[in-house]
Amino acid sequence: MVKAIKTTLIISSAYLLVLFLSLIKLLVKKKIIFCQLHGTDRIGHMAANTEIFLRRLKHLNHFQKNEICLGYCSGKNMCNRQLLNMYKKRFPIVEKGIAFAVLNSETFKRTAHYYRLPFNSNEYHEFNSCGPILSFTKDEKNKGREELGTMGIGESDWFVCFHARDRKYLGAGSEYHDYRDCKISNYLKAAEYIAEMGGYAIRMGSVVEEALPKNIHPRIIDYATKYRSDIMDIYLPAHCKFFLGNTSGLFLIASIFDVPVACANFIPLEITPMRKGDLYIPKKLFDSINNKYLSSTNLFFGLVVQW
Repeated sequence: MVKAIKTTLIISSAYLLVLFLSLIKLLVKKKIIFCQLHGTDRIGHMAANTEIFLRRLKHLNHFQKNEICLGYCSGKNMCNRQLLNMYKKRFPIVEKGIAFAVLNSETFKRTAHYYRLPFNSNEYHEFNSCGPILSFTKDEKNKGREELGTMGIGESDWFVCFHARDRKYLGAGSEYHDYRDCKISNYLKAAEYIAEMGGYAIRMGSVVEEALPKNIHPRIIDYATKYRSDIMDIYLPAHCKFFLGNTSGLFLIASIFDVPVACANFIPLEITPMRKGDLYIPKKLFDSINNKYLSSTNLFFGLVVQW
């Protein structure tokens, strides 16, 4: 009974909201559009979809002059509070309350005032011709430098972020994405090379399956298990020399700050790094029937391109 009343209230409120928005458009000639931040529980979508939208809004005149864009979260689980707060400085975002429930209702989504933020994997122009939308405040920069100091990294030091996707982040029910996973150990030789060249290699991640070995180079830092915080999840990829990753949304944090990306074990190939100069290597797939690895032709023109 309570659920039915709540559903009725939300649907009724959605109709009233649309009526109100229609009146505004009629009387003051302004169309208000509520833009859904797709995947606010997934850092890749929250970063890329929102960044593409705001770059189009600022640089490409993607909307009409009489259209006013407001944002709202698609879910209650927030992947990174720091990232959301930074985007909130660029345009208003609803994340809770009755307005959150109404805007996320199917009733409202069927109206002309609903817009879902895009990411079609072909936004090369947005990532190469439009500058970053986000920037750090003085306090955030000071906090970032302070945290780097805690990790033993000085202001004149350089560092690279590296990351490997595993099942732990999404947890149970995400097994259908297991083919995108790989071992963090695959990246340690690269991390050791960076350390030997005088840089620091910072292992990224929010929730990870395993810690790095204890006997590794002192310049290789297991940030994911020892220092992880919301602000540094954004600050580190934004300030690293380059980001070494795989098919996981975290590398897109580097992309939205125009930081170079190199990805290994990349699959599927439908969404690849899109900035000029970015690199990626497809993941090797073994054909168990024919007892051999798939050729490049099969990788690029077969079903492994798609999700």
